[in-house]
Amino acid sequence: MKKKPLLPLSAAAEALLPAADESVRCSVHAASMDLHPAGTAISAHCVILVDTPAPWPKPVFNHEHLTGVGGKLADADGHPIRVLASAPRFGKDLMATAFRRIGDSTVAAELTLGDRTAAEAVTAFSNTADPRLVEGATEVSANAILVCTQGSHDICCGSEGAALAGRITADYRLAGFTLFKVSHTGGHRFAPTAMTFPDGRMWAFVDVDQLSEALNRTGPAADVAPWCRGSWEAPNPRCQAAEVAALAHTDWPGGAASFEEIDDDIVRVTRDDRTVDVRVQVSRDIPVIRCRAAGGLPAKPSKEFSATVVVP
Repeated sequence: MKKKPLLPLSAAAEALLPAADESVRCSVHAASMDLHPAGTAISAHCVILVDTPAPWPKPVFNHEHLTGVGGKLADADGHPIRVLASAPRFGKDLMATAFRRIGDSTVAAELTLGDRTAAEAVTAFSNTADPRLVEGATEVSANAILVCTQGSHDICCGSEGAALAGRITADYRLAGFTLFKVSHTGGHRFAPTAMTFPDGRMWAFVDVDQLSEALNRTGPAADVAPWCRGSWEAPNPRCQAAEVAALAHTDWPGGAASFEEIDDDIVRVTRDDRTVDVRVQVSRDIPVIRCRAAGGLPAKPSKEFSATVVVP
């Protein structure tokens, strides 16, 4: 498929490019810009993982095992679904695993592929409001950590993600969470990146200390909010940035969130009968550089958000 041409960069974004004779990793460059990651997460009601043998092509959906499978789908109600490849786990048959938001909770179920194709498993999970009700599915714990390790997509995820996965496996604080090594989730400039369940949050430049604190809630949410890219509940980048600010302000709220964009600046986040108004503004135009390419080119334009709770 022919790629669309890249949009032009603003002058402000061009000023943030590496020098023309530099060929840096995208994650190194993003860290050098002190890039704030809020507003860059996946928005989805359901995330489906499909065990896919290596090697993984770029894009991973060119793999013959994933014939008929796409990365972005919608359920019967129009809610977004994201599909990712996952590395087969030692001692287990090839599986498809689905995580879905239902009310205030996240549920998870797995389905042995066996004679099913990946496309058939994805369709079954996509067409059922509760993955636990899919014929042949088994309910599993929703405690999980997804780490992007697809080196064929980006070297930062291939190296930093793989190293993070090893540290997660070795850390007793995360022993209650199933590790999935997954394909590109977006935002490789934030490598290592992770998505965690049951909270459905995505994380940037993350390590086991932040993951443990977030998943076990051993400290205030404000301590880990700087690494949070957003929640899968939030429907768009502005709402994701607002939710991260609300998270830090309200300290580990539990129930489902709702979002109302009051105007161009204010996003109202409601959770657990608590409402927080957050002023969300674009703080910078930024370039998303080509990893290890001279001058980071060609680069894509993007935006960084600032989000501040409006105190009555």
